[in-house]
Amino acid sequence: MFEIALLGTGTMGTAIGRRLLATGHRLTVWNRTSARTAPLVDAGARAAGSPAEAVRDADVVITMLTDAVAVRHTLVDSGAALALRPGTPVIEMSTIGPRAVAELATLLPAGVPLVDAPVAGSAGAAETGQLVVLTGGQEAVVERIAPLLGRWAPSVAAAAPAGAPR
Repeated sequence: MFEIALLGTGTMGTAIGRRLLATGHRLTVWNRTSARTAPLVDAGARAAGSPAEAVRDADVVITMLTDAVAVRHTLVDSGAALALRPGTPVIEMSTIGPRAVAELATLLPAGVPLVDAPVAGSAGAAETGQLVVLTGGQEAVVERIAPLLGRWAPSVAAAAPAGAPR
């Protein structure tokens, strides 16, 4: 099982987090409003005090944040990107658009791959493993994380390079 850092525990982030916990993964969560992590902490996740603390020991990082500004602030401006270990994939699931994803890829440290993974579906679909996930990124990285994405999506389709127009 993966050690996962989930950055963003709003409605969809919490649903994905619940699914990850239900399928046996170890989960560390962070949210700008720390009280929003409580439902996942109550379910067995560990709360981090900062994005950098959340990602430091992660095998995989998932972002499910409000917008491109929140993603950049959380990963880059906060210093979390510098805490990422080489080879740790960042799965960007926020709805931020291809330009923002392409820019984010250039801001991550060398050796940290980005997978663009927008979702279609509701929080209920995430909790029951029925989301639709399209992925963009290095093929080998997408293949490595496909079983993880499969925890909340019945099939994972590699669509294009990270940040390609959708």
